[in-house]
Amino acid sequence: MANQKLETLLNVSMQATQEDRAKSPDLSAGVDEEAGIWEIIVKYTQDLSQFSAKYPGMEIYELLGGYAIIKIKKEYIDSLSQEKQIQFIEKPKRLYFQLSNEKSDACITPVQAGSDNPYGLFGEGVITAIIDSGIDVTNPDFKNENGTTRIFGIWDQDRDIFYDSSQIDRYLDGENPKGMRAQRAPGFDISGHGTNVARIACGNRGVASKSDILVVKMGNTDRTSFSGTTQLIKGVDFCIKKAADLGKPVAINISYGNNYGDHSGSSIQESFINTASASWKCAICVGSGNEGLGAGHTQGLIFASMMIILGFISIIGGLLGDLFFANRKLLQDIRYHNRKAEFDAACGKDPVEYEDIEIIDVNRDKATQDKETHKDIPDEKES
Repeated sequence: MANQKLETLLNVSMQATQEDRAKSPDLSAGVDEEAGIWEIIVKYTQDLSQFSAKYPGMEIYELLGGYAIIKIKKEYIDSLSQEKQIQFIEKPKRLYFQLSNEKSDACITPVQAGSDNPYGLFGEGVITAIIDSGIDVTNPDFKNENGTTRIFGIWDQDRDIFYDSSQIDRYLDGENPKGMRAQRAPGFDISGHGTNVARIACGNRGVASKSDILVVKMGNTDRTSFSGTTQLIKGVDFCIKKAADLGKPVAINISYGNNYGDHSGSSIQESFINTASASWKCAICVGSGNEGLGAGHTQGLIFASMMIILGFISIIGGLLGDLFFANRKLLQDIRYHNRKAEFDAACGKDPVEYEDIEIIDVNRDKATQDKETHKDIPDEKES
């Protein structure tokens, strides 16, 4: 029987062979086959520090609200799940880029346009946090009028380095964007996705053009170009803690996602985001869509159609049953009246005048009934 504390995908991945995992990005996410180390997300209570000595090589990254990311050998996962402090264990998933929408499509203009606009919402005093593929610090959309950066911090998860604004400005002072040095830029964005997201969200021509900018360049779970849910959770945790330290509200943009699970908010990743959002003054915005060509909902649509058809058949069956019963009752009534008419005709009575028909009591003595029935027939002896 599958371990009930382990997510279904994690159970499947653990039971699969290394060759099978290599064929599936979902099964292989968070797994370092060479080192034999698995990255997992756990919901726990009390304290986890005692497990570091109990499970050799185990690494614990504690998050807000009783969540943690753990790196552990595969053979220890089942034993760890049996610990009373562990409530549930989930496997990381790969994340994919979501589509970006332009500022005008979000109806931002009415709350910004005009010098006498009573709203004037440009994000001043608020942190806009971008958790994505990185950012191009040389882009004019992220610079002040004097040429300094508007980005007050970048956490590069791949390098595990935090760059503050002074380090970014030093890079900008001696920048050579056409040279090899661009590869070593703080938060270097190889795909450009994070830069485009940031330009829309908080660039000089974007939505929150006066907000402070915080960037998390997500790391990769493996040798692919995609990040995982563990990197995302760490990023959310980092941004909220940084905003709390500075005493400023934060709006976190997540333009990554996947289509795994039932979307009910019950997974560890979803429940962590819900818990984290209540720990500080923050708004967490998550993109959706961008997997239309994947036909991810085909099976659900077929199942829903089958349920609708079965429901329709049940209704029709019920109607036919009611109709059959009604017809049967009608046939019984017709047969009764036909027989009654035949009986009345045999007795010389008008078959139409049902009100004058005398109904024979079937419980009366049979001899009395026979006598009354044959009272007009002369006795054979008398004849």
